[in-house]
Amino acid sequence: NNKNQSRNTHENAIFTKKLTKYFDSKTTYLLVTSAFHMRRAKACFKKAGFKFDIYAVNKKAGPRKYEFDYMFLPDKEAFYYWDLLIHEWAGFIVYKIMGYA
Repeated sequence: NNKNQSRNTHENAIFTKKLTKYFDSKTTYLLVTSAFHMRRAKACFKKAGFKFDIYAVNKKAGPRKYEFDYMFLPDKEAFYYWDLLIHEWAGFIVYKIMGYA
């Protein structure tokens, strides 16, 4: 029983595939995850053999401002989003190297 045992996106895709093995192979699923994480999740679930549509949530975008302080002065939120972005880039590269995606 793999319920609640996945530690990462790769394992989530593999365990979910085992849970859905009795469904019609032509079933289309809905993959829901954050916009930052969607690329890696899509790669993992595609590799696991799923056919799916996507729904990205928690998108991080705001109005464009062409003001000096907005564009050039450091902002604490910017560091947070850079951390998320770098985490996903590194995760995707590692998943490719490991053959998970």
